[in-house]
Amino acid sequence: METGPALKDLASAVAPVVFPADQAELTTTFRTSVGGALSLSWGDFEIVGIGPRGSLSASKAGSTPIKVPVLRFDVPEVGLADGLRADGFSCAPDNQSCQGKPGLTVQMMGPDTGITYFVVGGPTQQAFADLHAKVLGHLRGDAVEPLRRWLAEHLDGRSHLAYVAGWRVELRVLRGKPVLTVRNEEVWQVPE
Repeated sequence: METGPALKDLASAVAPVVFPADQAELTTTFRTSVGGALSLSWGDFEIVGIGPRGSLSASKAGSTPIKVPVLRFDVPEVGLADGLRADGFSCAPDNQSCQGKPGLTVQMMGPDTGITYFVVGGPTQQAFADLHAKVLGHLRGDAVEPLRRWLAEHLDGRSHLAYVAGWRVELRVLRGKPVLTVRNEEVWQVPE
C-alpha cells in the first residue's frame, strides 16, 4: 500500500480489532514514522517502509505461532539448475541462480531434498511465459500442475497474489516485466 494517507485509512480500518487505548498511539505512529515496532496492549505492531510503499504487520498478544509444514518441490537446486543448463542457461556454481537470454533470470533455494523458494523473471510477457514453462517443466511435485493452471489464468499483464496448493505465489508486473515468486509461508499467527 502507499504510505501516508493509506496508512491512516488502514489505521481506521483496523480500529474495530485494536483495543481503543492503542488506537491513538498507532495512528500517531502511522503519521510520523517510516517504520518501526510497537508493543501495545493489543499486541505487537511493525511498520516496514519499502521505498514509496509500506506494510503493517500485527500479532495479538498471547497468540500462538504455528509451524506449518515446509513444502518442497521434488527437485533440488542442482536438478533445476542442470535442467536449465540443458536449455542453454548459465548457472552459478552454487546452483542458486541461472540466467538465460538477456533479462531471463531464475533464483532458487532449498535443502538437498527439494526447492522451497524460487523467483522467475523475464523482460516481456512472452519471454516470461516461455521461461516459466521451462522452469515448471523441470520441477516435480503435487503443486506443479495447479501452479501451471494458475499462471495460465493470470498472465494478463497485471500483478496477482494467491495461495496455490499451499504455496504463496506472487506475480508482479512492473513496467511490463513480469516476476514470479513462489515460496512457503513458514509461520502463521493464529489469533485467540
